[in-house]
Amino acid sequence: MRDMNRFVKSMFNLAELEQLSRRKTMINKWHPSIKIIITFIYILILTSVDGYELGKVLLFGVYPILLLSIADIPTRVIASKLIIPAFISISLVAFNPLFDQEIVLVINNIGISGGVISLCSLFSKSLFTISATLILVSTTSIEKIGDGLRWLRIPKKLVILLLLVYRYIGVLLDEVSKTIEAYQLRANGGSGIHISAWGSLVGQIIIRSIKRSEEIYNAMLLRGYHIGDEE
Repeated sequence: MRDMNRFVKSMFNLAELEQLSRRKTMINKWHPSIKIIITFIYILILTSVDGYELGKVLLFGVYPILLLSIADIPTRVIASKLIIPAFISISLVAFNPLFDQEIVLVINNIGISGGVISLCSLFSKSLFTISATLILVSTTSIEKIGDGLRWLRIPKKLVILLLLVYRYIGVLLDEVSKTIEAYQLRANGGSGIHISAWGSLVGQIIIRSIKRSEEIYNAMLLRGYHIGDEE
């Protein structure tokens, strides 16, 4: 139970990334605009690679692995944040082998269809792009990312929207973690979440998240924030 709780907290804990971003490593000291541009170019080139060229896609995995080593980022932190995106991405491409069964590669007399290759390629693309984004956040605080976007002449309203989405994602994940932990404490030692409780848990998470978001927004208004502010 305790191991499960630590795992869930690590998976939903964005504070770990913020703590890493405030260190004084070499990459952390780079100008945020440079890191944003590099990450954007990397993702743009990666997503433009043909889905059937798995070899080329896998070569792009060198970039996040190299950055993890240079920036001294614990692999556990990034890996734990990849679990949910990995589950979503694999579910989106899981039926590719059924739609494309043409054999395009033979290894040791074993035929591999185009659907299997495209599945592995798209799954790898999603993991690499999300890893690159997480590494950017791990080496650059969200405030500096906002400053970097403004330096690149991104409209202020879009930057504010990005910052708010990031903060509210943290609120949502915090509520998810607390709700799951509360359920497990009342589950009499049971593992996992019973399917009959999914609906009520999701409802509770949404209600608590909306309440927390309203409290945050009211606090922002009390501190002088207005939706129509341009400067």
